[in-house]
Amino acid sequence: MIHANPKTQAFEYIGEPHPLSQEKQVESIDEVLQGIAKWTLKSGNDRLSVGRIFQAMDMYGYEELSQDQFSAAMAKIGIALKANELSMLQKHLAKDSLGKMQYMTMVRQLQGIPQ
Repeated sequence: MIHANPKTQAFEYIGEPHPLSQEKQVESIDEVLQGIAKWTLKSGNDRLSVGRIFQAMDMYGYEELSQDQFSAAMAKIGIALKANELSMLQKHLAKDSLGKMQYMTMVRQLQGIPQ
Protein backbone atom coordinates (compact mmCIF):
# COMPACT_ATOMS: atom_id res chain seq x y z
CA MET A 1 0.00 0.00 0.00
CA ILE A 2 1.27 3.48 -0.88
CA HIS A 3 0.49 6.55 1.22
CA ALA A 4 1.56 10.19 1.09
CA ASN A 5 3.96 11.22 3.83
CA PRO A 6 3.38 14.93 4.51
CA LYS A 7 6.82 15.27 6.15
CA THR A 8 8.78 14.06 3.11
CA GLN A 9 6.16 15.07 0.53
CA ALA A 10 6.67 11.67 -1.05
CA PHE A 11 4.59 8.57 -1.53
CA GLU A 12 5.92 5.77 0.68
CA TYR A 13 5.21 2.06 0.79
CA ILE A 14 3.50 0.73 3.92
CA GLY A 15 3.88 -2.96 4.61
CA GLU A 16 6.46 -5.70 4.25
CA PRO A 17 9.04 -4.79 1.59
CA HIS A 18 9.32 -7.19 -1.36
CA PRO A 19 12.49 -8.73 -2.82
CA LEU A 20 13.46 -7.63 -6.32
CA SER A 21 13.15 -11.17 -7.65
CA GLN A 22 11.45 -14.22 -6.20
CA GLU A 23 12.38 -16.53 -9.06
CA LYS A 24 16.12 -16.16 -9.47
CA GLN A 25 19.25 -14.57 -8.10
CA VAL A 26 19.82 -11.05 -9.41
CA GLU A 27 23.32 -11.09 -10.86
CA SER A 28 24.16 -7.66 -12.27
CA ILE A 29 23.73 -4.01 -11.42
CA ASP A 30 21.59 -3.61 -14.54
CA GLU A 31 19.20 -6.28 -13.23
CA VAL A 32 19.05 -4.52 -9.85
CA LEU A 33 18.25 -1.17 -11.46
CA GLN A 34 15.69 -2.76 -13.83
CA GLY A 35 14.05 -4.48 -10.85
CA ILE A 36 13.81 -1.22 -8.92
CA ALA A 37 12.39 0.59 -11.97
CA LYS A 38 9.86 -2.19 -12.58
CA TRP A 39 8.77 -2.15 -8.92
CA THR A 40 8.28 1.63 -8.83
CA LEU A 41 5.99 1.41 -11.86
CA LYS A 42 4.12 -1.64 -10.58
CA SER A 43 3.63 -0.29 -7.05
CA GLY A 44 2.27 3.04 -8.26
CA ASN A 45 5.14 4.91 -6.59
CA ASP A 46 6.33 7.39 -9.15
CA ARG A 47 10.03 7.75 -9.73
CA LEU A 48 10.07 11.37 -8.56
CA SER A 49 8.89 10.25 -5.10
CA VAL A 50 11.86 7.89 -4.96
CA GLY A 51 14.21 10.88 -5.02
CA ARG A 52 12.22 12.63 -2.28
CA ILE A 53 12.43 9.54 -0.06
CA PHE A 54 16.22 9.49 -0.39
CA GLN A 55 16.47 13.24 0.17
CA ALA A 56 14.41 12.93 3.38
CA MET A 57 16.88 10.33 4.69
CA ASP A 58 19.85 12.57 3.76
CA MET A 59 20.13 14.74 6.88
CA TYR A 60 23.03 16.87 5.59
CA GLY A 61 21.99 17.31 1.96
CA TYR A 62 25.16 15.75 0.52
CA GLU A 63 23.17 13.42 -1.79
CA GLU A 64 24.73 10.37 -0.15
CA LEU A 65 23.62 7.78 2.41
CA SER A 66 25.21 5.04 4.47
CA GLN A 67 24.29 1.46 3.58
CA ASP A 68 21.83 1.32 6.51
CA GLN A 69 20.16 4.58 5.48
CA PHE A 70 20.02 3.41 1.87
CA SER A 71 18.38 0.11 2.89
CA ALA A 72 15.85 2.00 5.03
CA ALA A 73 15.01 4.27 2.07
CA MET A 74 14.56 1.23 -0.18
CA ALA A 75 12.15 -0.28 2.39
CA LYS A 76 10.11 2.95 2.19
CA ILE A 77 9.97 2.38 -1.56
CA GLY A 78 8.79 -1.19 -0.86
CA ILE A 79 11.94 -3.11 -1.76
CA ALA A 80 13.88 -5.47 0.50
CA LEU A 81 17.40 -5.71 -0.89
CA LYS A 82 19.34 -8.94 -0.53
CA ALA A 83 22.98 -8.69 0.60
CA ASN A 84 24.36 -9.23 -2.92
CA GLU A 85 22.02 -6.61 -4.41
CA LEU A 86 23.04 -4.06 -1.77
CA SER A 87 26.68 -4.90 -2.44
CA MET A 88 26.23 -4.30 -6.20
CA LEU A 89 24.53 -0.98 -5.52
CA GLN A 90 27.30 -0.05 -3.08
CA LYS A 91 29.94 -0.65 -5.75
CA HIS A 92 27.88 1.25 -8.33
CA LEU A 93 27.01 4.24 -6.14
CA ALA A 94 29.97 4.68 -3.77
CA LYS A 95 32.41 6.95 -5.57
CA ASP A 96 34.89 7.37 -2.72
CA SER A 97 36.66 5.29 -0.11
CA LEU A 98 34.21 6.29 2.63
CA GLY A 99 31.58 4.00 1.13
CA LYS A 100 28.69 6.47 1.17
CA MET A 101 26.14 5.68 -1.52
CA GLN A 102 25.47 8.61 -3.84
CA TYR A 103 21.80 7.95 -4.47
CA MET A 104 21.17 10.67 -7.07
CA THR A 105 23.03 8.61 -9.67
CA MET A 106 20.41 5.86 -9.26
CA VAL A 107 17.50 8.30 -9.05
CA ARG A 108 18.54 9.94 -12.33
CA GLN A 109 18.88 6.51 -13.98
CA LEU A 110 15.36 5.61 -12.79
CA GLN A 111 14.09 8.86 -14.30
CA GLY A 112 15.67 7.95 -17.62
CA ILE A 113 18.47 10.51 -17.49
CA PRO A 114 21.62 9.05 -19.09
CA GLN A 115 24.67 8.82 -16.83
